[in-house]
Amino acid sequence: MSGIRDTAYPQIKSAPSARELADVYTPNFVELVWAEKRTRESAPRVGLLALLKTFQHLGHFVSLPEVPRPILEHVAQCAGYGSIPEDLFRYGASSARRRHMLLIRDYAGVKAWGDEGQQAMERASQDAARTLEDLPDIINVALEHLVRQRLELPAFSALHRAAPHARAVANREYQSLVCDQLDAAARERLTNMLTRVEDETKSPWHRLKGEPKQPTTQNNREFLDHLAWLKEQAIGPGIFREIPDVKLKQFAAEARSFDVTSMNDLTETKRLTLAATLVFAQMGLALDDVGDMYVRLVAVKG
Repeated sequence: MSGIRDTAYPQIKSAPSARELADVYTPNFVELVWAEKRTRESAPRVGLLALLKTFQHLGHFVSLPEVPRPILEHVAQCAGYGSIPEDLFRYGASSARRRHMLLIRDYAGVKAWGDEGQQAMERASQDAARTLEDLPDIINVALEHLVRQRLELPAFSALHRAAPHARAVANREYQSLVCDQLDAAARERLTNMLTRVEDETKSPWHRLKGEPKQPTTQNNREFLDHLAWLKEQAIGPGIFREIPDVKLKQFAAEARSFDVTSMNDLTETKRLTLAATLVFAQMGLALDDVGDMYVRLVAVKG
């Protein structure tokens, strides 16, 4: 499962550089005046500015104990104080902090996280999952959408839950689409492939997953026999027309990782889709090998 560091989810560095302090965490003149008008004492003022600068960078609020000391010291100095106010962390648990969060959202033009944000995150995750497979990519698309919509970012855990759920929903939709287009003959061929024959040590599924040797003058017959067998199992490519390549590759890779028992433990829709996709993928690889063999033969004759 992907982690926060695999994504673009914004984080605070524990040891920010002098350049980062200057570029990211320095309140400008307007912000200093804005904070001064809304606070009277040092702790609330530094706290308000620290919340503002971290929120601008992260897109969500963090508690003051989570803010590295160099950032707090820098903000305090920018506000005209020689050091961090002693009662700053007491401010962090006060009602003043909660009021200041409202002020910061209004100043930044950002809506608080809530039902609207939850729905926007889920929609963006679902849209992304239709064409993407990697969870960090899905999370990054959702993040970009939330930022564009001027919505406060949720905790990473919310995105971490939404992305795999969206991917599972999208994949089930594609699997249903493929399965619904399989005719009775194709379903029977795929089912037979996943059935172990008593007098054979290996199932047709094992044969399908096996990678044939590259065609040479010594094993051309063996390769062509395998190609002929694949053609007998072939599924019309038209049923995959609406399935993105990234999903086809994922389904085929997943199918390749399963043995007969594991495949038969899946739901019928998923089992038939994965099997059909692997047949399609293996047929493509075999035809590529035929093309390479033809090129070599032409080169030899030339």
